[in-house]
Amino acid sequence: MKIVTSNQKKLGEFRRLLQNNYITAALGLDLKEVASDDPITVIKYKCLEAGEGCVVEDAVLEIDGECVTDIRYKLCELQD
Repeated sequence: MKIVTSNQKKLGEFRRLLQNNYITAALGLDLKEVASDDPITVIKYKCLEAGEGCVVEDAVLEIDGECVTDIRYKLCELQD
């Protein structure tokens, strides 16, 4: 099994953390971001696109009790 990411910094961190483990880390494609407020939907589509035997990651934040799956695009909306 392998975890895939297109982020070089995350790849290095995964490789460091997964040393001597049955899971490997590999550079993958930059997967499409599915527009959804449901993290399960987002990760499901990423898994399908990554392919069989691949594990994917995605950042999900909870802000004021609300799940935010696309924080990259909402940073300008956040206030201190």
